[in-house]
Amino acid sequence: MLTDAPVRASPNFSGYTRLLSDSGVALFAEPSVAKRLRERFPESLADVPLLLPLEHTGLRVSLTRWFETHHVRPRIRGEFQDSALAVVFAREQQCVLAMPTVIADQMRSHYRLAPVAELDGVRARFYAVTPDRKVAHPAVRAIVSHERARSIRA
Repeated sequence: MLTDAPVRASPNFSGYTRLLSDSGVALFAEPSVAKRLRERFPESLADVPLLLPLEHTGLRVSLTRWFETHHVRPRIRGEFQDSALAVVFAREQQCVLAMPTVIADQMRSHYRLAPVAELDGVRARFYAVTPDRKVAHPAVRAIVSHERARSIRA
C-alpha cells in the first residue's frame, strides 16, 4: 500500500512502513491568480477559494498547522482525495491548491498552474506499507531503490 502517513503497529496490523520520499509543498493557482496572491502572501489567502486534501491525511494536518501558525483562515472550496481531479478543478474554477514541489514543473507545463509560494515547514511524505520486511512488489522495489540512490547522491 502507498500512503501519505506512516502506519503505526497495532494488534490489528503487523507490517512495515518505509519512507519512500518527501518533498516540500507549494500552493499553485492559475498564473494571474498566483501573481496577485504573491503580493500580500500569506494574508492574500483569505480572499481566495482553496482546495485541500481530505481531513486526517498527513498533508492536510500539516497544512492546517501552517494556516494556524500564519493566522490564515482559508476559505475551503472543496476537499479532494484525487489530486488529479483537484488540479483540474483548481484550473477551471480559479482555486488554489497545495501540491508537492517535486512536481512543480509538471504543474506549470502540463496543468498550466503557477506556484504562489512554497510553504515553510510543510512536507509531503510518501510511504510504502508492506506485510513483510522484504519489498516484494517490483514497482515499490524500484521506488525504494531510486530513493536510496537519490539520498546517497544528496
